[in-house]
Amino acid sequence: MAATAMTGVAEDGGSASGDPNLALITEVFRPFLVESLRLNPEFLAQLTGYGYASHEIIMKSQQLLDGNNVSMLLDDLKQANKMGSYAAFMNSLRHVESFQYFADVIEGFANEEESEARDKIKHVLVAFCPRFCNINPRELLPYITKFSDGERENVIQCVNNNGAIYGAMIFCGILRTKGEECFSQLIEGLQETGHQRLANELSDLMMDPCKDGGEKCCKSKLNDVNTCTMEDAPGGYEECTPCDDNASSCDSISSSPAPKGKKRNLACSWGKEMAMNINDSEDQKGQSVKNIPLLKVETSIQPHRPVLSVDEDPDDILTEEPERLEELILRGYQDELVSPGLNGKNSVVVAPTGSGKTVVAARLAKAVVDKEPGVGQRAGKGVGRVIKDGSNKVIFIVNKVPLVKQQGDLFKKYIDGRRIMGLSGEMGLIGSLDDLLEKKDVLVMTAQILVNALRASDKEDNADRMELSSVGLIILDECHHCQKSNAYNEIMEEYRDLKLTTPDKPRPQILGLTASMGVGKAKSRYKAVSHILNLCANLDAEKLSTVQNEDNLEELKRNRDKPTESILPVPGRKNDRFKMEIERIMTQIENIISHTPGGDIIHKDSELKCPTTRGTQVYEQWLVRMQDYIAGETTDNDNRMCLVTCTDHLKKYNSSLYINRDARTQDALEHLQRNLTRHHSVLAEEEQDNELDKERNNSFEDKLVAVFKSKEEHLQRISEDPANRNPLLECLSDTLIKALAGQDHSRGILFCRTRAATEALLAWIEKTPKLQFLKPGRLIGSGGTGMTQKQQTELLTLFRDGNHQLIVATSVAEEGLDIQACNVVIRYNYISNDIGRVQAQGRNRARGGKFYLIVTEELNLHEKEFMNQIREKMMFDSTQILQRMPEAEFLKQIDKLQRENKLERKLKNHGNQSRKHNKKLMWVLLICRKCGAEACTADDIRVIEGAHHVVLADFFVERCRFVSVPHSTQHPDIEIRQKIYCGNTRKSCTQEWGTQMLYKGCLINLITPVNFVMKMPKGPPRIFKNWKDVTFKIADMSVDDLEKACNISLDDDEEEEEEEDNEDPRGNADGIEMFSASNVRQPLRQRASPSRDLEMNLAM
Repeated sequence: MAATAMTGVAEDGGSASGDPNLALITEVFRPFLVESLRLNPEFLAQLTGYGYASHEIIMKSQQLLDGNNVSMLLDDLKQANKMGSYAAFMNSLRHVESFQYFADVIEGFANEEESEARDKIKHVLVAFCPRFCNINPRELLPYITKFSDGERENVIQCVNNNGAIYGAMIFCGILRTKGEECFSQLIEGLQETGHQRLANELSDLMMDPCKDGGEKCCKSKLNDVNTCTMEDAPGGYEECTPCDDNASSCDSISSSPAPKGKKRNLACSWGKEMAMNINDSEDQKGQSVKNIPLLKVETSIQPHRPVLSVDEDPDDILTEEPERLEELILRGYQDELVSPGLNGKNSVVVAPTGSGKTVVAARLAKAVVDKEPGVGQRAGKGVGRVIKDGSNKVIFIVNKVPLVKQQGDLFKKYIDGRRIMGLSGEMGLIGSLDDLLEKKDVLVMTAQILVNALRASDKEDNADRMELSSVGLIILDECHHCQKSNAYNEIMEEYRDLKLTTPDKPRPQILGLTASMGVGKAKSRYKAVSHILNLCANLDAEKLSTVQNEDNLEELKRNRDKPTESILPVPGRKNDRFKMEIERIMTQIENIISHTPGGDIIHKDSELKCPTTRGTQVYEQWLVRMQDYIAGETTDNDNRMCLVTCTDHLKKYNSSLYINRDARTQDALEHLQRNLTRHHSVLAEEEQDNELDKERNNSFEDKLVAVFKSKEEHLQRISEDPANRNPLLECLSDTLIKALAGQDHSRGILFCRTRAATEALLAWIEKTPKLQFLKPGRLIGSGGTGMTQKQQTELLTLFRDGNHQLIVATSVAEEGLDIQACNVVIRYNYISNDIGRVQAQGRNRARGGKFYLIVTEELNLHEKEFMNQIREKMMFDSTQILQRMPEAEFLKQIDKLQRENKLERKLKNHGNQSRKHNKKLMWVLLICRKCGAEACTADDIRVIEGAHHVVLADFFVERCRFVSVPHSTQHPDIEIRQKIYCGNTRKSCTQEWGTQMLYKGCLINLITPVNFVMKMPKGPPRIFKNWKDVTFKIADMSVDDLEKACNISLDDDEEEEEEEDNEDPRGNADGIEMFSASNVRQPLRQRASPSRDLEMNLAM
């Protein structure tokens, strides 16, 4: 705990009305901090964020960092002397992992042995500094992992600019601030780089306990080693008896050793070390702290260790010491935001990004965990009443996997970290959530985990089913997602049903957090108010919590510095030859579609008429509509094959035009080379020995690929032509250099629309010499072939630490990510909606931030951005209207909307249940979306862990083609083995179906719905993008199903070389013609084919 009282104030320590504890920092420990503390951006951002530094210091942040001017900072704090400065400074120290030791020293919590070891390291390095001047410190840096990136860069720059000797001095200076682990790494580095003798001497000194001679013995040894003379200097402190653990004050500050079992006052240790410093005189050191008045220091309150009862398992008790917690200090506006929650109301906090909403949530969570009165569970109709001694368990829901760790780490600053656990789908879940809540007080998780736990209904999952009545508080981060079929709304549907159906049953308190409620598709203020009111009803909000107090609004403005916004329209290429060539190829493919039976609709006046603007979202949306049309209207499999292959190629060409517009032509060409020839190459390798190889030469795929091959060389020449430079990239380059060059402490995020764009821009930056200082990284989502949670977390850590000064990201980085040093955000030909605009702007966390929009003039995106600005203002005004609405009227509207929604869902569910009972899933056929080959029925599919849909039918593997994955991805319980493609070699189909995985030792075949057309017993065939969109329920995998899958995987190796030519018995039982391996090997049937039209159009 921080010091809480002081018997006196230094003569120049500020007014009596200031912080009585500030002299501990500005006077008593000033020499220690000036000598040892090395300022970094994270610490300064945290301290200035509290509002205790002057405007002058904020403006001189870079100067402080460049000169490590700790004295200037301390003088500023001393002059201002605001109440709370001491706590803000200490919390800022603890916010930076490498600074926590300094906080421990000042507050008297540092471990005695660790402190003595650090003192010894300082003495050793002072004595051995001349020896290090013969070593280039760059050789040792790879072995010192405890150095920050800024410290490493400082050493390297010193070596480059001033030579190895000066660099070694800086190197030793940084080492003096580190602990034993860093010193051990130094010794290891010396051993590995050929300096064995020096390593042995240092190791012997550090291992020698010096029991007989004490500290003087250690210094004596150093004098023998060093060519310099280092005499014992008298301490600058008077002798005294050290305070024991329960003492509230001491008569004087002492340098004598602490009695056995007592903590040593670390100010004394520092006083002796300062007196020993060879660069300062004895008198100076004595005077620096000689006349400081005495302080009362409140002793630390150790957490109560639970008593082990007779029937308790010792392993269930937390025995390790907790980490020292920060004092939770809220700013005035944060107090206002959390006030409704602390009064027991369900509330939605609406505040700008970077204003500390998570800290607000931590305050309410701490209140619930500590069972403060008036918060937590409630029961009863309507608003209900808070239950005394209700559950103190908290669930914090986030919408993106990287936020699990980020929000969990922030909570651990204020709540015992041993009682907090983070969960996401990639981590795997052992046991039920109820089991975990028995051990933990706070669970931070992604939404789907809670949805699965609330809706577990099968017999095998009944034990894992969770009731909301066991939770005291649910926090919903980015709560504006709580609508429609989002997982947030699924959780709140369970909550609202609990409230309306069994109101007397306990239910948790709700806290929503968002920077923007959004307005949906509203074009008027009335519609905007309705949208926000519906969102509040979904969240069961009783109060919209925004900052209303004028003083608090001023404080919010001071602490949330709004970035400077710039829109940069750029004209496109004047003569884009690559685009013209690609459009010619696309025109040929469109003609093939129009000459294929059923494809002539693209030239008729309908929603399926082909757009003339290629390389646009309009064209992309047309392709999606065409895919739906082909799935529902095309019955001839040859025609289907032609149409689907053509639309797939058009989609890839359209994507290449996106990339060409946003990046280099070279990147667009490489995209085509990878995607158009990938399947072709895979099939060629797989079918080298296949007798049907000759027939492949007549496939649609081959002929379309041949069109690209015929143009490839010409396109390559265009991409290499200097005249084909992209003006958009030149503008981006200038902006990046202007915003980030020469500012090592700055960070930037470059937002792009697609993953392909992030890949292209990353390659461009890495290959552009003047931009290589950015050391860019790439951040994309986890879906499909995206990044795993571990990869995302590692990249963000590298970004925070400065290994990446810029990350190129999709919208996955828009929400929630907290990078304090980020001060540049660029949206590159990318605009989302009003919420996305607010969220992207909010990634600017550092002061003096810049928010750019770089757009191609032809797209008119700057006009759309203007509309988003209008919607943003509309959202703000609508929120204020609801804020001022009388509470009784607001709650009446919420109740009405909730009851209407319950009735709508009841009617919808009744209709769905009727359909489920009338349908037989064995009559729902899944056929390949490209060639029409039958894959399985819906009855052959089972669901694993509520997410993975696998095919269990024995015959399925005969209808597939398996291709190895170069770098297999591992998740808990799951390992990706191979990609699954359509096995129709007769038609050379290249359609991907899914992925083969190893699940708990069993090989399973996972499929994706968008790769199939589902033929229903009634109505037209349909394509579903996601499994959640299908109109029937897929059964969960049972233990028997899993055993069956395991048997199949075990038998596969034994029967691999056996040929199964028998017809599938299940297909005959259903009376359906099945497409199997035996069918594949039959000769092609003579039928009408569009191949002639294909050849005719390709020749054009």
